[in-house]
Amino acid sequence: MGNDFNVNSSIAISRLGAFDDLGNGIIGTINVHIFDLSNTASPLASVAISGSGDPLVGEFRYANITPLVLGPGSYSVVAFGFGADDNANENVADIPLTTNDGGGLISFVNSRFGNGDPTVTFPTSLTVGNFSCSSSATACFGTGSFEYAASAVPLPAALPLFATALAGLGFMTRRRRHAA
Repeated sequence: MGNDFNVNSSIAISRLGAFDDLGNGIIGTINVHIFDLSNTASPLASVAISGSGDPLVGEFRYANITPLVLGPGSYSVVAFGFGADDNANENVADIPLTTNDGGGLISFVNSRFGNGDPTVTFPTSLTVGNFSCSSSATACFGTGSFEYAASAVPLPAALPLFATALAGLGFMTRRRRHAA
């Protein structure tokens, strides 16, 4: 199961999380992935979460990842490995799920579900039109989550050097005009 989201302004993801229904530890192992929806062949980031060793924030257990910068585009946070007691299906249990758009940095657009391991078979069934969730079909499932912050996208190394060279040429041209 997963939640699709659009990145409207670059973000840096620092941790991935898995829903822990009662906050008493995750039975088994939950694998959480971030996918680029334009290429779902392999995840951009992944983490495995189990037990109660990872910090519990709200109803999610989070594990650190190597920071992942996502530019504007469409993505999905997908998790698999849940047992009957660990996941939150709002359409079944009417569990109120909340999302944080970071003041417009991201927007949630859909939820998805499927059978199997998403590293092999990406879940392709969408909730919109299939389920009625009390708040919105864009957040039907409390499965995978992530922590993020706004990210300034670094310029390629050659670009600042090129800009400096152009400024230098402009200065030299201006200087020559004044000297003549």
